[in-house]
Amino acid sequence: MNYLIVGLGNPGKEYENTRHNAGVMVLERIRDMWSFSDWSKDTMSNSLLSKGTVADEVITFMFPQTFMNLSGTAVTHFTDAEYKEKLVVIYDDLDIPLGQIKVSYDRSSGGHNGVQSIIDTLGSAEFLRVRIGIGPLEGDLRAHIGVLDRFTEEEKKAIKGLDKKVAEVLEVFFKEEKFSKKRKKSNDVSKYRN
Repeated sequence: MNYLIVGLGNPGKEYENTRHNAGVMVLERIRDMWSFSDWSKDTMSNSLLSKGTVADEVITFMFPQTFMNLSGTAVTHFTDAEYKEKLVVIYDDLDIPLGQIKVSYDRSSGGHNGVQSIIDTLGSAEFLRVRIGIGPLEGDLRAHIGVLDRFTEEEKKAIKGLDKKVAEVLEVFFKEEKFSKKRKKSNDVSKYRN
């Protein structure tokens, strides 16, 4: 099975540039950087797909059109628990400061409904995640920042700056996916941290 890289978000113009769409925003920039195919609609999975090759591996990018809370229904059309080692999910995390990323494996959803949907439909949490920080920076005086709030122009620059970091994580993953079982079990993902 090919690698499946999923950028989580909500479809539709009303959700463009919202914090909850950080995952697919980063994936879109990597798609451009790697010159993958244009997005095409896949009706069976209700998702947009883009394909390309990296390090001699065939890669499929996916943006589910199911809305966040049903992301798992799209993902399971392309993978299942048997092939989860080739799945990477990129998504927003309000607990990580804006402009930072964290990589994790075999963890809970942390309250993220899109990730929980994937865990529930796969019946497993054993897949790689790249978490995109959308949380407030030190000194941010806003009383509340919600996942459906739009990024300011300054914040968008911070998100745009993450594409190379995330692309590097993915490249290492493809080359090593041999990312040993021992490393996965210990959640030792230090080499992927920014």
